Amino acid sequence: MANMHGDETVGRELLLHLIDYLVTRHGKDLEVTSLINSTWIHIMPSMNPDGFEAVRKPDCYSSNGRENYNQYELNRNFLDAFEYHNVPRQPETLAVMKWLKSETFVLSANLHGGALVASYPFDNGVP
Repeated sequence: MANMHGDETVGRELLLHLIDYLVTRHGKDLEVTSLINSTWIHIMPSMNPDGFEAVRKPDCYSSNGRENYNQYELNRNFLDAFEYHNVPRQPETLAVMKWLKSETFVLSANLHGGALVASYPFDNGVP
């Protein structure tokens, strides 16, 4: 999953290229073919397409597109293990939550841009 913040576009582009790579090499590349034929692969290039569309030009000093159409930051819209945020769940958040519950994921990633960070479940600083 990528592009949770619409203005963080690198992860979106990487996943679109990954899709292209897998599709064009399937049946031609033994490793790609084996991977596709033996696993389920789910790719969501953009969780925030409205935010992505709001970004008109690269601008390091504004946060245009960071939020969704309703002006909510989707990264902060999920249920949190340590505190409850009394804000309405957005359609994008609800769709991702439903998707995550409907599949058994062995490995997942949420690609962001702007920092070299690895985040782990429940790592929001509370011991």
